[in-house]
Amino acid sequence: MCIDKNTIDKAIAAIEYKASILGSENGQYLAISEARMSRKLSRSFKRQMEWLIDKAAELSFFNNKAAVLRIERKTAQDEINRMLDDMPEDEELAGIIANGGETVYKKGAKTAYTKFSMADIGISFDLVNPYAIDYLNAKKTLHLSDYRGSIKRTTKKKILKILTEAAETGQSYQETGKKIRAQGAEGVFSRYRSELIATNEIRHAYEEGNHEMLDIYKKETGTILQKMWLTKQDAQVTEECAANESVGWIGWDEHFPSGDDISPRSDHPRCRCSTGYRAVDLQGNPL
Repeated sequence: MCIDKNTIDKAIAAIEYKASILGSENGQYLAISEARMSRKLSRSFKRQMEWLIDKAAELSFFNNKAAVLRIERKTAQDEINRMLDDMPEDEELAGIIANGGETVYKKGAKTAYTKFSMADIGISFDLVNPYAIDYLNAKKTLHLSDYRGSIKRTTKKKILKILTEAAETGQSYQETGKKIRAQGAEGVFSRYRSELIATNEIRHAYEEGNHEMLDIYKKETGTILQKMWLTKQDAQVTEECAANESVGWIGWDEHFPSGDDISPRSDHPRCRCSTGYRAVDLQGNPL
């Protein structure tokens, strides 16, 4: 079987680029940023949990045992929901995510800016700022609302279930408090959840910044760009991510097999993949 030189050159370029990404300081930077955000989220989650346990003691069905026998589910849920609407830390949680995301977004943008020597063709790094603001405002909206995937929605759903069951069964405040506190070890207030959120948000911020700057570059110069899905190539890589990588270089406007435009995968909160980019000529040869 004969393999043409162009195919070999493309394979070498892909391997060299992957090696530079996986061994780069950006990987270390992202890991440090994830750990920093996770610690801040954990502290905020802990304060939320303590507030919730204290406020739950004031719920009527914990203080009037006779009323437990005739309380309606909707009545109990309405009371619980009013309490949860006042739960603190939502704004702080959004701030932690937005502030961490801003720095990482700009880091991703600067990576693309440097790699493609945009200063040499008159593109200013400041061009990314409006995109960063839009990106961060969207994050604040998401995490301060009841949209799908928001912090508040996830927390309310879990805690509402615990407190509603307590109202229906006449469970004591002490037992309910234990169940809420357990969420700090394994549930919605856990360190695991803070790590999950941090990994997801940091990776998305970096890749979005990278992509937005290259989109500016593409529009300003008319350069043809291709992208490639890059996994860590270890035992933790999922079948979906491996399938994305297997297609190799694709066009700027194409989707990977998972349906994503860029990494990380939208349905994989612990996705560690990155996106590689290159400029090509009309025949698809690297420049």
